[in-house]
Amino acid sequence: KFLGNRGVKDEILNFDAHRISPEMRRDVARILKQKPLSFEQSNITRVSVAAAPLAAWVKANIRYSVILETLEPLENQLASEEQTAVRCKQRLDKCEAEIAEIDERVLDLKNEFGSKTREAEKLRARLELAEQTLDKASELLSKLGEEQERWQEQEKSLALELMSLPRKLLVAAGFVAYLGKYSENERQSKLSVWTQAVG
Repeated sequence: KFLGNRGVKDEILNFDAHRISPEMRRDVARILKQKPLSFEQSNITRVSVAAAPLAAWVKANIRYSVILETLEPLENQLASEEQTAVRCKQRLDKCEAEIAEIDERVLDLKNEFGSKTREAEKLRARLELAEQTLDKASELLSKLGEEQERWQEQEKSLALELMSLPRKLLVAAGFVAYLGKYSENERQSKLSVWTQAVG
């Protein structure tokens, strides 16, 4: 009767052994134990040729459900590990994106550093030039200061000479005008007296 139901073939083909609960397995195992002769191939074949493969299928699914139950912790662990792997992959993708962003930032900073370094080199060159110019200017000012002192001394000397020039001219004029007729000794004697007289 069961085998005559519509769709039973598809239900058997698509049956998932995961659906067998421990209670169902215990019930079937109890029946198999209570009626072992009913599930022997030769006995089933005498009653129904179609039922023999179905009985073998039931036994196989029971054994398979035991294996599945044994594997269930491993399957759960595998599912957990797969979830962990997915999370790790997501974290890895995030880290790789962050690394790419950091690499891009580092490249920007390197370029900026290179630009600042070149600018600093230009400023250093300009500073060296300014220092050289300042040193030359200081040297020139020092020389000009010395020259100014020399000029001031010359100015004082020339001022003194200018102040004594009228007296010297007076002595010179007197010498030319009056001492020409005297001897050399007399001219020297009178010139000495006049020079002392005019100061």
